[in-house]
This record gives sequence, C-alpha cells and structure tokens, in this order.
Amino acid sequence: PNGAVRPNSCAFAFGIDTTEAGLNGGHFPPGIKAVEYSANWRTQMFSLPYGDQVLSLPSTVYHYIGGFPDQCLFEDYELVS
Repeated sequence: PNGAVRPNSCAFAFGIDTTEAGLNGGHFPPGIKAVEYSANWRTQMFSLPYGDQVLSLPSTVYHYIGGFPDQCLFEDYELVS
C-alpha cells in the first residue's frame, strides 16, 4: 500500500556457540551469555546491530548511503546509525 513502511535491511541474531566443540575444548567464559543477550537486546530496542550480526541490505540502499565509511573502527555502527 502507498505510504507503508517497508524494511530495507536486516541483521541476524547474535549467537555464541558455547558447546564444547564451539569453545574448542576451552572453558566457558564468564558473562558470555550476557554479551549475547545484550547484543540482541540492543538490536531489538535501538535497531543498532553489530557488524558481526551480518548486516544485509540491497545494493541500491548501500550505494545510496555511500557505502561503508573509510574508517578502521566502528564502521558498522556508522553504517546503521
């Protein structure tokens, strides 16, 4: 319909494999589930996913916003903000 809001991008939920295989036999880091939960909460509440949540958007949108900024840190934040 005219005037309807259409999504133009998406991001996957953030997940950390805490199985023995996922941890390569290492220990379960304290607070790791809190990191997972807070990353997904941040995405849901503020629509600000992290870059490692696989940002996905059409190339027309990517080019319209000028692509990734030329910076070494937080380029994913700059892209979604």
